[in-house]
Parts: sequence; C-alpha cells; structure tokens
Amino acid sequence: MFKFSYNSLGDIFSTSQANEFKLAKIGIGFIFLGIVLYLLKELLIGFVSFILFIIGAGFLIKAFKVWRSNNQIHIK
Repeated sequence: MFKFSYNSLGDIFSTSQANEFKLAKIGIGFIFLGIVLYLLKELLIGFVSFILFIIGAGFLIKAFKVWRSNNQIHIK
C-alpha cells in the first residue's frame, strides 16, 4: 500500500521534495478518495430512500385494510 510520511500539508507541495511520481500518486489518491466518498453517499441515500418507500407502502396497505373493514367492501 502507499506510505505517506509528511509532517504537514505544506510538505507535500514543497519544491525540494516534490517529484512527478509523488504528486501523481497523491493526485490519484485524492481522486480515488473522492470517488469512494461519492459512491458511499449514493449508496447511503439509496438505502434510506428504499427504507422510507417500504414504510410508506406499509402505511398505504394498512390504510386500505382499515378503509375496507370500515366500509365492508369485499374486493374479490
């Protein structure tokens, strides 16, 4: 895996230690981290919306059952 040994963020961009391989590695790391965070956010929102959809559907089914029992309408 990658080993980062920087004391501060300024050390990453200092000209004395910077070479193109280190900068490319850091750039790819930030892009990968951004993609992972974006995907996790989308998965979390999708999961929460699915749960809310299921809860809403359950309430609609219960409401229909209560309405049907109060009106004594039997749908065959």
